[in-house]
Amino acid sequence: MSGWSGYGLLSAATAVLLATTPLACPTAQARDDVLNILTSCDHEDPELLRPFEQENAVQVHFRDIDTVDSVMSIIRQAQPGDWDLVATDETELMPMARNGMLMPLDPADFPTTGIPAAVADPQAGSFDGHLYAVPEKFGYFALAFDQAKVSVQALSDINEIWKPQYQGHIAIYDSWLPVLSYIALALGRDPASLSDEDLPALQAKLVALKANAAIVGDMATVQQALADGQVDIVVGGGAWTTAGIGHDGAVQKGEPAPAATRGTPTQDDADDSDGDDDDAPPLPPGAHPAAAPAPVAVATPPAPPPVLSAHPTLTYLIPQQGALRWQQAVAILSSSQRRDMALRFAKYLRTPQAQAHLATSSCYWGMPADMRTPLDPPIKAALHWDEQPAQIAATRMLPQLSPDMSHKLQAMWTSVMQAP
Repeated sequence: MSGWSGYGLLSAATAVLLATTPLACPTAQARDDVLNILTSCDHEDPELLRPFEQENAVQVHFRDIDTVDSVMSIIRQAQPGDWDLVATDETELMPMARNGMLMPLDPADFPTTGIPAAVADPQAGSFDGHLYAVPEKFGYFALAFDQAKVSVQALSDINEIWKPQYQGHIAIYDSWLPVLSYIALALGRDPASLSDEDLPALQAKLVALKANAAIVGDMATVQQALADGQVDIVVGGGAWTTAGIGHDGAVQKGEPAPAATRGTPTQDDADDSDGDDDDAPPLPPGAHPAAAPAPVAVATPPAPPPVLSAHPTLTYLIPQQGALRWQQAVAILSSSQRRDMALRFAKYLRTPQAQAHLATSSCYWGMPADMRTPLDPPIKAALHWDEQPAQIAATRMLPQLSPDMSHKLQAMWTSVMQAP
């Protein structure tokens, strides 16, 4: 799931990117023992990365991409072969595919058994008959709320949150495309087919929603605000806002890594105990390695399970008029010089172990793409597991807008949110 503050600029900017980034130019051979990934925060947990690193004798470096602008800036400044994969919303990846920035994938490498048909639909990750991106996790931009304070029945109407009794009790997720698409649904419009004639009504509805809001904030801010009781409703929220939230209002890691046993540390271990490794592969600008565990001589106990009873009244729903669905997907950059290893990692993300870690990351929880993922019943309940068929049917993917409409909507969002 992406921050979306720059969403929609990708199509317009790609021509500039292709002109300034020498994707096909020769460069120094990239090392085979490192993999560099542009990703959102839920792919950065050591528990997710470490099994792949150990099995493939590779170091995974990552850099967080919370907006499309950040993707463009990073790739534009990179050397050819610096980055290997991108993991972000599936809709966001398609302009990159259209402009030759992604490597075609073989559908046979990514079977869809266990994945809901609407989520697995190859059309979402395909261009010109070729598959470029495959989903790994999904969720919703809808309404998260405290059911001890707000009526479930009332919120089933998408327009309920504009009523005056909710003034000061609402937080808005600061993400223009999901929230403006949600407002379009409240107006009875198709978010993918907005025209200039729709903009005045859309802006008026956004101004009225902001007037009812106490907070406009990023992911962590709205998660904390709902958990702390600062607000009762989060517009744009979903399981990512409510599931796995601990007593402190922060997301808990839900799938602790199994205990790992290491032998008695050697002299080489001691020499490297300061964390410096002269032979370690270099990191691209801004990249970070996965955190490594300290050497121990005995089995490391697993982390404690999450406390799912911390906020039992927090939940989310899809209004009768519908909501938006985000689908996080992984793609391989065509400029990668480690395509075989990149493909291994993309396939690893669809394994049961990786799916469980992605579903319960320390950044935000969400539905694993594969419904066969082994998760405990309380975790499934927090993710509204049994409701997924109905929720998928009631939602639509985020729209792909023209560069012109994207620019107009983003300008509208900025103007309204910056107004006193």
